[in-house]
Amino acid sequence: KLEHRRELVVLGDEVVDAVVGYRSWRVLLESGQPILHSLHTRYIGCWEPGEPLHTRCRCEELELSSSECCGVDPSCGIHAARAARLLPDYRPLDQYVVTGEVYLWGEVRVYELAYRAEYGLPAALYVYELQGHVDRLVTELVAQRYGLPLVRPDAVVA
Repeated sequence: KLEHRRELVVLGDEVVDAVVGYRSWRVLLESGQPILHSLHTRYIGCWEPGEPLHTRCRCEELELSSSECCGVDPSCGIHAARAARLLPDYRPLDQYVVTGEVYLWGEVRVYELAYRAEYGLPAALYVYELQGHVDRLVTELVAQRYGLPLVRPDAVVA
């Protein structure tokens, strides 16, 4: 059984009780700066440094209750694995990808292997022992821009 890892996150004057999830992001350059985007979809926008990402489920527009929502539509939340070891080994050939931890809060749906949340904020990025030089450099540049710590995934207790 997978345990929930939780942390208190300070956002300005607000403190939120967040679940920690694990995910991958595409890294694109915008105005010469690395910026995080969802790996599988472009529908929910980019992850701005230091700003929580908020998604609004389209099922509300269809007047479906949250229990009726399938969650398949990319706009229906921020998706994350419940454990680092569950991250898919998927990488578009022509893009850089970083992996790490994400804080999730608001309405959080819990599934067997994943979460789907209303709000998300990158929490940390992973560096790997056998990571290539360019991939390591991209990860370090993203971490610097977003003010994120670099951690080894084998040090994560999840």
